[in-house]
Amino acid sequence: MALTKVHNRMVEGQPLSPYDFGAVGDGVADDTAAMVAWIAYLNADVENFGVILPGVYNFNQTLNLTTRERAIIGIGPDAERTGSPRSGSATLRWTGANTDSMFSMDTARHKFAYINIECSTQARDFIEMTAGSQAIRLENISFTNPSSGVAFSRAVIYSDGARLGYSHFKDLIIGKVAPYFIKVVHDGTSGITPINFEYCEFKNGIFSGGASGGTDPYTIYYADNCNLEALRFWRCTFISAYGVTIVDTRTNPVSSTIGNLIIDECELDNYSDDGVGFRGGFLTNVNNFKFSNNLVTGESPGIDYIFDCDNTTIVSCYGNRMNSFSYLFDLDSSSIIRGVGYNAARWDSVSGITDNNSNWYVDVTQANNAFIDGSIFGPAEIGHYICDITTNTAYGFRLDLSRPQNWEPGQVFALTLRNTSGGSVPNPNITTNMFVKSGGITAPTNGNQITIWFRYDGSAARQILPESPEISNA
Repeated sequence: MALTKVHNRMVEGQPLSPYDFGAVGDGVADDTAAMVAWIAYLNADVENFGVILPGVYNFNQTLNLTTRERAIIGIGPDAERTGSPRSGSATLRWTGANTDSMFSMDTARHKFAYINIECSTQARDFIEMTAGSQAIRLENISFTNPSSGVAFSRAVIYSDGARLGYSHFKDLIIGKVAPYFIKVVHDGTSGITPINFEYCEFKNGIFSGGASGGTDPYTIYYADNCNLEALRFWRCTFISAYGVTIVDTRTNPVSSTIGNLIIDECELDNYSDDGVGFRGGFLTNVNNFKFSNNLVTGESPGIDYIFDCDNTTIVSCYGNRMNSFSYLFDLDSSSIIRGVGYNAARWDSVSGITDNNSNWYVDVTQANNAFIDGSIFGPAEIGHYICDITTNTAYGFRLDLSRPQNWEPGQVFALTLRNTSGGSVPNPNITTNMFVKSGGITAPTNGNQITIWFRYDGSAARQILPESPEISNA
């Protein structure tokens, strides 16, 4: 009895693949026509996903996904193998012009999973978002560069005017395959809903095949004139060698470029400065930045700062393990840091959380040790705060009551000021929720320190004793 090959289209209810539309998938044949026909079917049909069988499918024309929500899933023996975030044995290979993108998206939500993406020639983008409100999910996708240069000349995902939101990226291992992973150029009038990264690994100069992208930095999220509701990185790894900028919102910044930026339980590895001011992040007008429970390491030549912050509020910084760089944050005079808790470090190789800026305020909070300008600044149990004054610029203190657990009525804490500037320093500004006795506080002379005692009464911290006599820092 003869056996007859049955295509998926002949089995009712089964998703169709490019093979059902004439694709060969042998890595030699041109499967463009079959791929175009398959995408047209997905756009028109009621089925909400298509599959890609094992094979290598060459195509040279942009595939346009339109208004229906679709999932494109690679299947095969390696598609979901345990313990590896790489994709399966279904490969889409671009052979077209560098002025075209592999996929374009109209108003819709689409998912790509368990697929290898290869470029034998450079494409402009992997996905170009062209209009409307869109969302994208990438899961277990691998990317391979062509023999020369990077896979995409503009970005992996590019949005110009399209509203990108509720997007999710999981289990990706990505070397430098484009100047940007996400590049959003917007009109500044409408926002972008949350974007999440989980279990992703971003590398520079390390690839699973093809040519190296060199040591030029590349950026994961780049925003030009747009605001994003939230951006979250959780359990991601950034292997830099002065090459991976996580976030850059400097270009044409709107009043709120990111509402909530969260980097939590991540690893930032081999961050170094190539002499041109490389940073792990350039944050302008970020409303709330939480940086907690991360491992941060530098490498020679040492990097001065991991993040440049302009008009940015850091609301949480605790649980980080750090070594071999100067400071986490470079804050301008409009930036604020609060919620600093216990951070472990090799303090012979890390100077601190941040260094002093002009008109800079320390938000006193109930937390474990924080380190500012290389010196301990934090309460032990209820609170002895020690702050080194290293320059003659203005500085001050205010009480952080943003979290109810910070303070209880009756708590007492001491604030010790040590003059390590080598000269005279101005008197401190004591402001929000803190009150001192008439006459204010006189800063210590060089090489000396004073201590002031406060009690929290349920609404503010009030000085309870005169400041101590000066004693030597030694």
